[in-house]
Amino acid sequence: MDKVSIIIPCYNSQDYIMECIESALEQTYPNFEVIVVNDGSTDTSQTIIEKFGQRIRWYSFDKNEGLARALNMGILNCAGQWIKRLDSDDILTPHCVEVLMKTAWDRKVLYYGDYEIIRKDGKHLKFFVEPDRNNLSHYLWCEIVKEKHVGNADTMIYHKSIHDVVGPYNEDIKLGMDYEFLLRCILKHDMKMFKPSNLILAKYRIHNKSMMAFKAREKMLGMNSHQKRRINILNGVLTL
Repeated sequence: MDKVSIIIPCYNSQDYIMECIESALEQTYPNFEVIVVNDGSTDTSQTIIEKFGQRIRWYSFDKNEGLARALNMGILNCAGQWIKRLDSDDILTPHCVEVLMKTAWDRKVLYYGDYEIIRKDGKHLKFFVEPDRNNLSHYLWCEIVKEKHVGNADTMIYHKSIHDVVGPYNEDIKLGMDYEFLLRCILKHDMKMFKPSNLILAKYRIHNKSMMAFKAREKMLGMNSHQKRRINILNGVLTL
């Protein structure tokens, strides 16, 4: 049975990191590890992380290095064949990894699913149902990715060997990092996406910091600045 590495990048998440880690540890899939990378937090996040003892592995930066650097650190040091990212203010449902791994056999496929959007206090806001992209041709899939953000990282899982082909997350990109990585996976690795279930796999929390990022992405959609940014990222990938 393949091992799954759940990687949690953390920056100043003292209010949410405990619940986040607990949700990772409560997975029904039997073979997994949890790695937390503290990205230079200045609050009590590190103290909370250390309370989990040997149930998790953790790494810590002296200063804030950025999300991409934190993810790359976790991936570099993980023992799993499959990578499962989880943001430090969000929550996995107990069956998340098991549901994804039931169909995770193709190393050139990114598996994903639906999620629940919750408020700062954890109360339900709404469910988000992802479109089924299972039967899209490579061309149509590329067109979709060029137009908008696709998927929620909290619900996704992919094989670690993808990084051997496309490289690590780009640490020079702060806004659009996930999009750029996804583009590389598609254009350099011919990767597809597969949605194995309609079950809710994660809870995405909306609060002050995440809301700012959410509104920024929404504002960018349909604007020239958004299109220019996507074109610049796409051109960067094509020249690799």
